[in-house]
Amino acid sequence: MTGYLHGVGRRMAKPDSGTAEEPYRRTRVLRDAASGQFLGIAAAEVMPVHPQRIRTHIEIAEPFRRRGLGRAAVEHLRALTADDGRGLHSRGARGSAAHRFAAATGYREVQRSRGMRIRPREHYGSSGRFDVAEYRVGPGTEGSPAVPDECVRAYWNAYEATHALWDPVRPSTVEETRRNFFVSTPALFLAAFDRVTGCAAGTAFVDPPDLGAFDFADGTGFDGSSVDPFDLDAREAVQDLLLAAAQHSPDGELVAEVDDAYATLLAAVEPIIVRVEADLVISATDSRVRGGGTGHLH
Repeated sequence: MTGYLHGVGRRMAKPDSGTAEEPYRRTRVLRDAASGQFLGIAAAEVMPVHPQRIRTHIEIAEPFRRRGLGRAAVEHLRALTADDGRGLHSRGARGSAAHRFAAATGYREVQRSRGMRIRPREHYGSSGRFDVAEYRVGPGTEGSPAVPDECVRAYWNAYEATHALWDPVRPSTVEETRRNFFVSTPALFLAAFDRVTGCAAGTAFVDPPDLGAFDFADGTGFDGSSVDPFDLDAREAVQDLLLAAAQHSPDGELVAEVDDAYATLLAAVEPIIVRVEADLVISATDSRVRGGGTGHLH
């Protein structure tokens, strides 16, 4: 299998679309021409936030693997999307069949991402420099205090900056960012405010254990960064966010997926890793980054 990890990739197998309401998506079922026997699926999809590459998922049924069907499926997706001009995008565990298959069919590594378990409270104490505010987001929180625009901008700008060189995002307004990240999923949103300047220094989402936010492990999820994701001097803001998030975990442990692009977050989590659950390779068929603006919010 190539593409997203098992469960995530299969969710891409939906009917074709390509309207203003639905993003570009193509799914093809592979069957034996003579018998009609199911052989596998090939799916391609453009994610609304990341429009410059097409995500792919190919899965061949076990009895029919190593017969060239996967390679044929990749070529079919390439032909299907040839007029689009965007490269294909894949994700799989390092050293897995998915990773080897992607490399053999023309994908190249563009980013590493590790799924890990971390225990902040065993290593860190509060820096005393930040006040961490909490906001409930997602369904059923309409009457709760709204996340300030400053924090929405901070979250998006860090996300945009860390993806700029390998999977650029489309421009997004504050309201679009709210709709894409703050509405559909129940979570806790944290913002660390500098006690001297009063400005946001870092933001994070904390996902409840029953959400199943990550496909490599269960647990309380953490997704956060300093406002400048490359500023190592902002590490204490991330540490305070991690401590605040750990208070909402039944066992004090957090699950996170960290791209190497998040330099400050990486520096904060490296000393507190309990176990790496997944070493993920993100690959693409195109070797260049297409232009189109930074997507920065002001």
